[in-house]
This record gives sequence, structure tokens and C-alpha cells, in this order.
Amino acid sequence: MPGSKNHKTYQLRIKKFTSFLIGFIISATTICILTCIYLVSTFNLAGGESIEQIKNSTYIQLLLSLIIFLFALFFTFRLLKKEQKTKAIGVIIIPGLLFLYMSAFVIEYEIEFQKFNREVWMNSRFKPLGMSKTLYFDNSLIGLSKNDIISILGHPSSEFSSIENPKSYIDFMIDGNWTLTIYFLNDIAISQSLRQQYLGI
Repeated sequence: MPGSKNHKTYQLRIKKFTSFLIGFIISATTICILTCIYLVSTFNLAGGESIEQIKNSTYIQLLLSLIIFLFALFFTFRLLKKEQKTKAIGVIIIPGLLFLYMSAFVIEYEIEFQKFNREVWMNSRFKPLGMSKTLYFDNSLIGLSKNDIISILGHPSSEFSSIENPKSYIDFMIDGNWTLTIYFLNDIAISQSLRQQYLGI
């Protein structure tokens, strides 16, 4: 009968959707738990992270997303062999999207460099991150005097110096809650750091 056939079709669709939802929830829950464990084990509220730490953690996150994706792929193939296609789709969709997102994030990180333009830099309240990364990794400021650096970069956002202490530093506020800090000894730049603070701390 047509009514009975439509009822069976409806039940089949509900069964497929439920199967997809189960796979999706299992996958999402697993990733949420692993993400919480990772964040708790690496979070440092007070000091933020240096650009080197962020670079390393980004590649670790990419590796972890790949491992999660491969595990999900393994279980997906097992489910497909059991003819549980909808559950297999539910299992693989989030790990696949996560891996694609992390891959795109790493690519963007690697190309996010910008040639230094003094006019743009001076006219920016929060200095461009791409230019800051170029200055940092080129080490072009190391060895210059404080006056030379200020003539190039303009007046810093903040500064620390003391007559009794030969060490001093200046800070520039960067887009995205970053800070470029240049350290001096007897007014000569000896080192620098580029850090992203947590919650503006």
C-alpha cells in the first residue's frame, strides 16, 4: 500500500539521520575532549606566547589534527565495510574540516609577512603584524641605537629606562594583541621579542 511504503521510507530516513547524528556526536565529543586536554596542558594566561612558541604550537596542532583525521578515516572505512555509510560520514566530517582548517591556518601563518613601509607603520596606531614579523625575523634592528630605532619606527607605545641600569626596553603595540619589544644595553639593541598576550594581560 502507498501509505505503508511512505511510512517505511520515512523510517529509513530517520534511521539514516540518527546513524549520521551518532557518528557526528561521537566525533565532535572526542575532538572537544582532546582540545580541552591540549588547552589545559599548554595554556599560560600570565605571559602569553612568543612567536616561536605560537609557531611550534601551530605545527603541533596541525600534526594532531592529521592524526585525528587518520584515526577517523580508519573508523570510516570500517563503518563502510559494515555498510554504515551515514554513520561513516558523521564520523569523518569534523576531523576532515579540522585538518583542512589547520592546513589553511599554517599556510596563512607562513605567508603573513609584509615588507616594511615606514609611512604605513607610522600612520598605524596598532602596527601591522606582517611588518613586525619581517622586522623580527630579519633581525634588522639588532645593533642599532635606541635613537636610530625610534627614528625608523617612531615613538614607542611604552618605554622603560633607568639611570642606574644600563638595560632598557621599548614596546610597540601590534595588531591582534601582539607586542614587539626591543631590549637595549647601553642604548644599543641586543635582542627583541614578539609576543601575543592572552586577554590583554
